[in-house]
Amino acid sequence: MPAQEKTKKNAVSGKDILKIGFSAVLTAGLLIILIKNISIKDTAELIRNLDFKFAAFSVIPYFICYLFRATRFRFFLADKTITIKKLTVIHTIHNMCNQLFPANLGEFVYLYLLKKNANIRLAESTSSLILARISDFGVIMVLFLISCFFLREKVFLKIKVYVYATVFALILLVLFYFFLIRLGKSAFSAKKHTGFFGKMINKIKYVLSELTCAMRKTHSFKRVTGGLLFSALAMNSLYVFYWIVMESAGVKVTYFEIIFLSSILVPIILLPIKGIAGFGTQEAGWAVGFLILGFSKHTAILTGFAIHIATLIFTIIFGLCGIAVLKIFFGNKVYSENH
Repeated sequence: MPAQEKTKKNAVSGKDILKIGFSAVLTAGLLIILIKNISIKDTAELIRNLDFKFAAFSVIPYFICYLFRATRFRFFLADKTITIKKLTVIHTIHNMCNQLFPANLGEFVYLYLLKKNANIRLAESTSSLILARISDFGVIMVLFLISCFFLREKVFLKIKVYVYATVFALILLVLFYFFLIRLGKSAFSAKKHTGFFGKMINKIKYVLSELTCAMRKTHSFKRVTGGLLFSALAMNSLYVFYWIVMESAGVKVTYFEIIFLSSILVPIILLPIKGIAGFGTQEAGWAVGFLILGFSKHTAILTGFAIHIATLIFTIIFGLCGIAVLKIFFGNKVYSENH
């Protein structure tokens, strides 16, 4: 009984509470700044001009994005027992939690669901998550640089330092990937340490050795290119989703402008701390991109809100459907793929 009480007590650590508190303050602060820069008249005009029937079509590319992301995860999972169908369902729940929880705490939901519903080891699931994020960020940065090339007259002089920093970050990302792949069990098991801190170091080394070994299992030309391809397909499905939402709001943008607008969010996504449900941080990212492209301040902020709200609505709907499907259709089939 005392052990159970201790587990419950430590379920949410002080560090987690601090992150959530900081996220709440960040959300409130950014929302106050953004709302001060829009008028009720502008908001009412945007709502009146919204084409809800056209906006409803955005659900199609958004769902296709889930399928492509699940396939990308599949390429980075060494365990072959889980199907793309089940991965898609798990990802709908994972993405909902990731959108709603502050400080990227939703990532743990993916690890938990793979363990519970497919009996996939923590090292394997963590490896697939890290590789998926590396793949996504790599693809986003490449597409961002391509968009900057085609929009160079509009944006390059304004953000050339940012562009150079993106090139540098992309090189570091590639080097980081190969550094992880080069590490293996032997790199962490050469020397055993003694004492209290020594045992902690041994534990960390063990976790890292398991993680890097899991990564090495999926390091092949087919898996890497497949993962990158489906990351790119998922991102382009998301761009179509953004385009439909913007068109329904009467905001005219080109394909490369959409890439630019969504890619400018990457530094915010990389931060371990974000606003609750993404509010404030995501709108700020969209607003910066719109202003760089020459849109008015109120259009920039209101469109950011429209895109974020549309994303949240579909994310929650798909996430709740995913919970229902997982419980009804996969509830008693945890190990069905193994037998």
